[in-house]
Amino acid sequence: MEDQNEVLKKIIESQPEVMLKNLNNYNDLSIVDYMLIQSLRERFQFSDGVINILLQYVKEEVDPSLQWMYIEKIAINWLRANIQTVEQALEAAKVCLPTKTQVEPSLILEYIGSQLDYKVNQLVEMYKTEESKEYASIGIEILSNILSVDLLETYHLK
Repeated sequence: MEDQNEVLKKIIESQPEVMLKNLNNYNDLSIVDYMLIQSLRERFQFSDGVINILLQYVKEEVDPSLQWMYIEKIAINWLRANIQTVEQALEAAKVCLPTKTQVEPSLILEYIGSQLDYKVNQLVEMYKTEESKEYASIGIEILSNILSVDLLETYHLK
């Protein structure tokens, strides 16, 4: 059996993509999963170790299904608290209270709308780069079907 230090070392040193796969018992990640990790790296400027601690914390203490809404809510709180290091993240995970509360549906819809706009813009930027184009095209196709809008045409990518 691994001791606590070995488990912590694995959490800190793993790639967030691997961590997310392991936490959810996935074979592959979805485009939304990749976008979430990219957002945590770029928008929040979190290191991989901080991201992994965040994912582990949310899984164990807040939401076992790891919904992005809870992950981003806590990420925003950590960003505001200037949590940047693994040590700070570990301390924050000890003192954070679960953020699950009853929320008005209108606030949820407003939040989803703002996040959707952000995610679509992320996908469009990913689509413009050759190494991310394949992943982005899948996400764009899915969102286009959901929204009944041709996003490739809307963003002049055709």
